[in-house]
Amino acid sequence: MIILYSGGIDSTLLVLDALSKGHSVLLLHYMYNHAARWSELEAVERIYIKLKRKYGKSIRLSRVSMPIVSDSDMGYGVEGARVIGNRNAVFLNHAINIAYSEGIETIQYGAVLDDDADYVDCRIGFLNKINAIARDWGVLVEAPYMFTSKVELLKSVSDTEILDLTSSCYEPKFVEGSWIACGLCNSCQSNQV
Repeated sequence: MIILYSGGIDSTLLVLDALSKGHSVLLLHYMYNHAARWSELEAVERIYIKLKRKYGKSIRLSRVSMPIVSDSDMGYGVEGARVIGNRNAVFLNHAINIAYSEGIETIQYGAVLDDDADYVDCRIGFLNKINAIARDWGVLVEAPYMFTSKVELLKSVSDTEILDLTSSCYEPKFVEGSWIACGLCNSCQSNQV
């Protein structure tokens, strides 16, 4: 299984769920120019090291640089969404290529119900369209949390040790060696249980 992996809560829950069910997982972390790129990369590295110790060969990580155009930086502590046009389609099409070449049948990404209003590529219509492409290559794209709010997901988690390592803020600030979430962007707002 391939999981598009940002190092945020949604994709981390996908990884934990897949590994707990005995799946082998290839994490694809896409690096591109956006405000949270460094905090995401740090989270990905920390979480991967921890999971690699526990799951060994069942988990792999590939870091992929993507020249995606992003003008989503609005500033630290500014409310709202950060829309990067067609981002998930670019990532998923690349992941379909990898899945096809490696004989992997399933790709998952962390769309949640909270994303529906602001992100076209986190809606069922988009998922159906990308699956029309993926099917031609023998691949299925899933968004298992698409109809579940992040609050519901977080309430179902009993072990938060790994989740404490995640980075989901759209525009965190680096202060005295740590990334500080803004608390106001859409992602921070949806993380509040």
